[in-house]
Amino acid sequence: REKAVFRPLPLVFCLLAGVALGGCRAERAGARDLNFESTGGYAVGATLYTPQAARPPGLILLHMAGSTRAAWKPFAELARAGGYLSIAIDLRGHGETKTSRKGGANPSAFTPEEWLAILDDIARAKQKLLKAGADPERLALAGASISANLALHYAASDPQIQAVVLLSPGEEYRGVSVRPAMEKFHGRPLLMMAARDDAYSAKTVQNLDELAKEFCELRLYPGAAHGTDLLAAEPLAGEQILLWMNQILGQPVGVAR
Repeated sequence: REKAVFRPLPLVFCLLAGVALGGCRAERAGARDLNFESTGGYAVGATLYTPQAARPPGLILLHMAGSTRAAWKPFAELARAGGYLSIAIDLRGHGETKTSRKGGANPSAFTPEEWLAILDDIARAKQKLLKAGADPERLALAGASISANLALHYAASDPQIQAVVLLSPGEEYRGVSVRPAMEKFHGRPLLMMAARDDAYSAKTVQNLDELAKEFCELRLYPGAAHGTDLLAAEPLAGEQILLWMNQILGQPVGVAR
């Protein structure tokens, strides 16, 4: 079953608009790697994708377990071309965020509390995004797999996040349950995506869709791709995310409509 409570624009329009969006590229834009300190002694590795725009909408990108922030690079480049200022971070125990001052970090042994400590990293990533010039009234957050759960947990406690994208969330990943966060998250738009044959995530998003009271859009795709792999398996998915965010946050300045 596919249900969308919040669909200001029909999908056909979005796909047609995607042609214009995909053809528009910033004249001069760049990606810059950086590190920032967070709780627990971690130095978080991150990449900032900067468009040529004044006060662009901001986007925080969180990868799935066992991956790195590089998994978001194709989408982040697309978002930058579409006028978004994005920051992708390495989760604790991944990529450049492998160790803290207390020693190595093994995410396979993380407790639920240690996973939830990543919410501190998200908060600091948001501050980096704002310092880089993102519009504080147009902020979005996207997470994949366990990071979809974490993204919803963070957004539930930060009303400044105006839109949330969940790729392949699960009822519970490594002790991090999504339902309590969903019960607290309300009044703001939510986009959920999953592959139909990714059974656990597909069932989760349908359950969450039933729980959502408003502003929720659900997209189910063929196949079994999970998390950010879904963006590679479905070439239009990235464009659909941007077009959905444009409806919520407004068309970025300088990008063709």
